Amino acid sequence: MTVEAFATDWVENRPLKPRTREGYGHLLRRYLVPAFGPSSMTAVSPTVVRRWWLGMDPTTPTVNARAYALLRAIFSTAAVEE
Repeated sequence: MTVEAFATDWVENRPLKPRTREGYGHLLRRYLVPAFGPSSMTAVSPTVVRRWWLGMDPTTPTVNARAYALLRAIFSTAAVEE
């Protein structure tokens, strides 16, 4: 399964408030899918995530942290479910 497919399903099937869902959707579209979308879930290693993190804009630390937190939550769920 690709990161995009799993992440999209993760966001769509969570009991989230509308603004939270909208925010997560934005983070997916802007930060996660471009970096990891077509990769299989098993292909995303800590090294891949570290490279992505180092390429994030240092002037937007809050957005970076939110994107990382979402990525971590998605992969934590994947680890429990699969």
